[in-house]
Amino acid sequence: MGRGPAAREEAIELLHFGYHAAIAESRRLLAAEGLSRVHHRILYVLRRRPGLTVGELTELNQVSRQAAHRPLQQLIGRGLVAVEVREADRRSRTLALSDEGRRLEAALTRSILRAFEDASAQAGSKAAEGWRALMRALVDCERARGLDGVPGMGAGWLD
Repeated sequence: MGRGPAAREEAIELLHFGYHAAIAESRRLLAAEGLSRVHHRILYVLRRRPGLTVGELTELNQVSRQAAHRPLQQLIGRGLVAVEVREADRRSRTLALSDEGRRLEAALTRSILRAFEDASAQAGSKAAEGWRALMRALVDCERARGLDGVPGMGAGWLD
């Protein structure tokens, strides 16, 4: 990133507007389903980490149980998320995507991947790798400062 206030401001604007450009198609798909970005975040996390409890899901999504309750109940009610009782502890419930939930999540994520692939092709592979390195560094810097809000992605989270 360039030096100086103008370059830093531009970087912030590009992060903001770039994110909105990347999710534009998935937002249209969500709207057609009567769903929102929070629904997609729930679906996204559960596809990669099936068997989470509600508490684990809310921690990874960085939202309160109260904020997640309504969208999660909507996803369960529509049959996109299944609730399972743990055998070891009958009081504990885990969450997983149904087949329909996996299909919807895949379509939403595919649209974002397409946007990234198109932008990477335009910017070039060195620029795309540089962007990934910058995003990883942002996460690492926030963790090093001990700031809340950076989920524990861990090895394989991005696979």
